Parts: sequence; C-alpha cells; structure tokens
Amino acid sequence: MLITSRHNPRVKAIRGLLQRKHRDREQLLLADGVRLVRAAVEGGMEFDSLIEAPEVVSEETKGWLDASDQLAGVPRTQVSPDVLRSLSAKHWRQGIAAVVRQQWSGLDELLPSSTSVAVAVREIRQPWSIGNIIRICEAVGGSGVLLVGDSADPHHPAAVRASVGTVFSQRLVRTTLDELAEWKQQRGCLLVGTSPSAASDYREAVYRWPLVLLAGSERVGLSPEEKSLCDVTVRIPMMGTCDSHHVVVATALVLYEVYGQAAAAGAGGR
Repeated sequence: MLITSRHNPRVKAIRGLLQRKHRDREQLLLADGVRLVRAAVEGGMEFDSLIEAPEVVSEETKGWLDASDQLAGVPRTQVSPDVLRSLSAKHWRQGIAAVVRQQWSGLDELLPSSTSVAVAVREIRQPWSIGNIIRICEAVGGSGVLLVGDSADPHHPAAVRASVGTVFSQRLVRTTLDELAEWKQQRGCLLVGTSPSAASDYREAVYRWPLVLLAGSERVGLSPEEKSLCDVTVRIPMMGTCDSHHVVVATALVLYEVYGQAAAAGAGGR
C-alpha cells in the first residue's frame, strides 16, 4: 500500500526520529539517501525498515536494494514523494531512506591494539561538528569516538549526513570524564589536548600509541579540569588576529599529524 498522507501513524513515528527524545527512546535513527543507506549496509547495521518512494527511486537503486542480502526481509514502507520529502527534505529525490538501529560500544571495546587512535569529544553542541569529527577519525584509521558528558547526538540527521555514513563504521561510546580518566590509565593511553597556551607546537610533539585526542567545546575549548587530565597539550600556531581554530579544524590538524607520525613509524590504525 502506498502511503500518501503525512499524517499516517507510521509516517509520524518515523518523523519522530528527527527529534532526539524519540531517537533516544527507540534507539533508532533515520538514514536518508542512497549513500547513507549503502553505508549502513556496509557497516553491518541492523535495519528496522526501508522507506521507498517508487515514483522517484531509480532503477539502479531498486536493483541494488533487491540484490542486497542484508536487506532481504527488511520491512518496506512505500510512500509518495511528498511524504518522503517530509522525512528527508535534502535527499527525498533519491527516493530511499531507512530506519536503522543505533549501535553503541563500551569503553572496553575501544583501542583493541597498542597502535590505535581515538577521539573524545566534550560538550560539543553542533551535530555537524560531531559528524565531521567522526568522518575525520575514520579517515585517519581511528578506532572510535567517545562522547563525554553532554554532547550533541551523533545520530542527529545533520550529524549522520556530515559523517557521510562513517557514523556506521566508527565505534561510538558514551562515557563520563571520570570514566575516561580511569580508562585511559588502565589502558595506558596517551591523552592529548589542544590549547593556545601550550608550550609545544602540535607538529613538534612526539606522540605514542594508543592515543586519544580530547576535543573541547566549540566556544571555550578545554576546561582547566580537562587540560589537567591530558598527558600532553599542544598548540596550533596562528597568525593575524585569530586566536583559535574551530574544533573540527583543530581535530583534523592534530589527527593528521598523529597519522603522519604513525605512518613514518609503521604504526597507527585500528
């Protein structure tokens, strides 16, 4: 049956996943568009349902969906383009979306080897910032992202899109600052932070593994308490009147320096 009303109960339940309280309660998320649905398949995610708009979905996409073993047996909800647009304003023309079960890991599942790198984010408010950090962590072969305290939801649609689907391949861990401090001691991790007042240039510091980069909030960076937990703090030199980088830029710069040192040493990776 083709659903043509935006007020259909099933459609309203799916649209609820655009709000964090519903995502948290149901432990589900919405992946919209071909790229994100493919990434969820490749990441081995568990699918709750597929949403299709037969009028606009391409034959190529239909063929891929029908040929996917992982999607065999997944319930399909067929909707009109207008209904899909109410769920996926950005990618509705691709004719496909999916409801996917969230997948969380525990701290003990992170950093399985002595050459691993991870990122811990603290009180980052913007979903697109979280998504981009997840994407960067994946790009350097990182093992996961730890969400410390009250940060934006990595399953927010804007975060999922900003991650270009890497949210489905990175391990995600919810934790507290105290748990992070205890865990990094137990695992012998080097905890690295950034600060404009740090003595060491991020390119001159010598890193070791396993390593966790602690990223602070967009507005104030790392707090004194967070800096005190770091084994190493580094600064990113700047010219002109700018006194700081956005947390996404700072994270990318430091992670790629760590990546470069790891590659030179024959280390790094998951």
